[in-house]
Amino acid sequence: MTSIKSDVFGPQGARVVSVLERTRKLPADEMEQLTDEWGLAYGVAYDEAWDAAYDAARDASRPGAWGAAYGVAWDAIRDAGLACVVSDLVGQHGLKQEHLDVLLKPWITVTGHDPLKGEL
Repeated sequence: MTSIKSDVFGPQGARVVSVLERTRKLPADEMEQLTDEWGLAYGVAYDEAWDAAYDAARDASRPGAWGAAYGVAWDAIRDAGLACVVSDLVGQHGLKQEHLDVLLKPWITVTGHDPLKGEL
């Protein structure tokens, strides 16, 4: 198995890699649950959270890290990775903790893994 280089994902790359590493271990039933949870999360709050995270990445000159995280996974997995990319920018560029919470909720609900807490 190839190791994933965290520096590709910017200053919070280790957190993105923690999501990707956990993804490798997801059983089929959790993948299905993750898809369902992401579908439930989608809506106005989701759109606002995604836009805020994207704007923060752009304003903090992290479009490369954003693009790398965006390209590696789908839906809820991608959103968890994107939340990690900008997690240190809460309170800047219009990004709020609530935005990260919305993006991470499907991932945490299914996997129990909060990439923004605990040891990496």
